[in-house]
Amino acid sequence: MGHRKRLWLTGMISLGIVGTAAHAEDWREFKRSNEVVGALNVADVRKSGSSVEFSMLIVPKAQPLAPVPLYTIVDVRADCAARTAQVVGAQNFAGAMPVGERTQGDPDLKQSKGDGLDLICDHSASLSSAPSTWASTAFNFALNAWSPVIASPPAAAQTQGMEDRLNRIIRLVAAAPLCGKLGMKLDVYLPFKAGALLQSETGDAASYGRLTSEASRQRRILDDGLRAAAHSADTDPQLRGAKKIFLGYGQTCIAATKDPVLSALIAIPAGYDLEAAVDTLATSLLKARRTAK
Repeated sequence: MGHRKRLWLTGMISLGIVGTAAHAEDWREFKRSNEVVGALNVADVRKSGSSVEFSMLIVPKAQPLAPVPLYTIVDVRADCAARTAQVVGAQNFAGAMPVGERTQGDPDLKQSKGDGLDLICDHSASLSSAPSTWASTAFNFALNAWSPVIASPPAAAQTQGMEDRLNRIIRLVAAAPLCGKLGMKLDVYLPFKAGALLQSETGDAASYGRLTSEASRQRRILDDGLRAAAHSADTDPQLRGAKKIFLGYGQTCIAATKDPVLSALIAIPAGYDLEAAVDTLATSLLKARRTAK
């Protein structure tokens, strides 16, 4: 970890704004400024004598990928008697997905200035019943940290309609890369944003994880099928078969542009012609196939 990064994190500890990865989760807001919100995971504060390990969460106000929340979870170890603290490691997230490698922390405990450790060492249990912003996952906390009114969202009943809706959006997200090959314009962060928008729409906290994991699985299957279709398209009938597959997925892409969740993430250029786009894609794949022989 660089010198300036260490100084920044040490300063955040002093202010009471730093966080960590944990198992049990119960995130409670304890610090807010004009730039960041800090939360402590009160379900995972581990004490042994004067030593304490805890998880804290940093949610910056600047959110360039909104509605996908950006946040950082940091692992901290402290000695309450000596009032020293050590950043064990940090991980950045976009939505529920880790971004980049986990950053290793400081090798030694450092003196913590001010009263940053008072809450952790002396009053962490009081946060469990505090009427402050809280959430059962870091993602949910970050998603709502800067909302005008923040409260624990009620658990949404999983209806068949919601299930069908989730499955439909999974298929659309899985087909999104093909939409790009067919000339449609995609948001570069489409999977993240679709998941966040879907969760906001349904109130189902589990929908984000299901969308990203299942869409990735279906996309691999789709890619395998497209490669097989392209590799077998050596004759006109086979080429027509490949075009039929592309046309079917193209129509799925068109439907995505009319979807309330994905319409902001997939756009059709002016004067777009799906059949012409399918012809262009199929011809280019066939040409590449014949050139490779």
